[in-house]
Amino acid sequence: QSPIWTGYRCNCWIGKLEGGERTFNDATFILLDAETLAPGGRGRARVQPHFPDEWSDLETGSTFELCEGRRVVGVATVTDLFPRA
Repeated sequence: QSPIWTGYRCNCWIGKLEGGERTFNDATFILLDAETLAPGGRGRARVQPHFPDEWSDLETGSTFELCEGRRVVGVATVTDLFPRA
């Protein structure tokens, strides 16, 4: 219903389950090509996980869901990984 912006924070479902329930991991998105991304749009972003160790199973080509609560608001595909600082 509204755009996301650089600095957007949300819950992400990266495929992990606990007791049969989805577990969510927070991340901040830094848009690379624009300040905002409209609903239905496509763009590139650098994703900064709040707990990087939880994201260690992702690899190039992996997808994950951007969620607000349990509502899916977007899908991301990993195109590149950066070493941990």
